Amino acid sequence: MEKARKRTPYDGRRNDWFDFARRQAEFYANAEQYITNLEVELGMIDETVSALMEEIENGRRNPIHGYRMFGQLKQVRRLRTEKERELRMLCSLTGILDMKVMADVTEQSFEEVEAIRSEAAFGIAEADEYEAPAETIEDAVFEMVDDMIGSTDEMCEIINFPA
Repeated sequence: MEKARKRTPYDGRRNDWFDFARRQAEFYANAEQYITNLEVELGMIDETVSALMEEIENGRRNPIHGYRMFGQLKQVRRLRTEKERELRMLCSLTGILDMKVMADVTEQSFEEVEAIRSEAAFGIAEADEYEAPAETIEDAVFEMVDDMIGSTDEMCEIINFPA
């Protein structure tokens, strides 16, 4: 298989792979419990809907109170729809995966990324201890240019630019 360069969403931007790995490990470690929590919440919402419906049907209230009850019912049903949608999305993301295995794999990957990041931080600390020579950055750049193409005086003569 021949490799070819193709644009991805990760090209041309600074990516925080440590945060990505951390969030991925957290997701797989907690997704199964969060799905259970959503199912419990849906059961509680169903109980609330039933209680509201019973109160609306059996209660002899004035019209204003009835209107408020219907408003509450509408809000609770909207919440139920949102929770159902979230549950369906999570089930779609996790349906065929063994969550325990994914949690273990992503945790191991996170630890590896963390170790790599620690190595880089150690390298930066070593670089901070390094004392640069007394010459300025401009001097260093001019020296590199001189080494590559000759002296800047020679270059100025070639392009007819006064030194």
